[in-house]
Amino acid sequence: MRRGQLITTAAVSLWLASPFAMAQTPGVVTACLQKSSGQLRIVSASDACSANETRLSWSTSGVQGPKGDKGDPGDKGDTGDKGDTGATGGTGAPGGKGERGEDVAFGSVVGQAISCTGAVPGALAYLAGQSFVAVSASDGTFRISNVRPGTYGLAVEPPGGTGTSVPGVVVTNGGVVAVGAVSVPCPPLKLSCSIRYFVGSYVLLVEAEDGTVPRYDWRLFSEPKAPGAVPFRAGSVDADGTFAGFGPLTPGALSVDVFAANDAGQFGACSVPFTFQ
Repeated sequence: MRRGQLITTAAVSLWLASPFAMAQTPGVVTACLQKSSGQLRIVSASDACSANETRLSWSTSGVQGPKGDKGDPGDKGDTGDKGDTGATGGTGAPGGKGERGEDVAFGSVVGQAISCTGAVPGALAYLAGQSFVAVSASDGTFRISNVRPGTYGLAVEPPGGTGTSVPGVVVTNGGVVAVGAVSVPCPPLKLSCSIRYFVGSYVLLVEAEDGTVPRYDWRLFSEPKAPGAVPFRAGSVDADGTFAGFGPLTPGALSVDVFAANDAGQFGACSVPFTFQ
């Protein structure tokens, strides 16, 4: 039987390769199987088998197999070249006319910064909570412009000093509000203090920044000076600047505190340590 099957398979291959096989119906093979010998002959779809043969037919394509697994994605392709810039579109229609804005007039605030020494140049004048700022000129005058109408608080600050406030400054449309002279606190009196040894005694020299000699009180302490210490000697010097001396001293470390004032109302202080030998 195995040998007969091999012959049969060869016969099928021979028939399939022969020109006669072209007469077959596309996709279908028709054959006649001899019952006694088992030989198989290929016939056309229109041929009939003999009485001792059995007619057979089968598909050449076979049953469709199952769907295969999805393949891996391919590599990303290169980015294409940039396309040409499109033509410029036509000009659109003009927009409608906008509504007229609100008419707003502005006002100004003027004044002068002064202190006990006279005009204060370089003072900062501003309206509290607003961005309106001016700096006083050499004569102390200032002008804050472009102020919207309203009620403001004016502040004037001297260089390095404490400011003064002027409440209720009312600015009107196109108006100029004159606040006049604005007094700011007097600047401190700047002193130059030193101890000089002269003809067997110590002399205290006190001088203001402008070269004048102010009135002052002095207090002499032993060093180290504890908080709340009481001076063991004190004195005063009038505006003529005559210093009467400290009097008899015991050798050791000392310091003198000075508190001065001038006729303008300025006050100042200084302290000078020295050693009595």
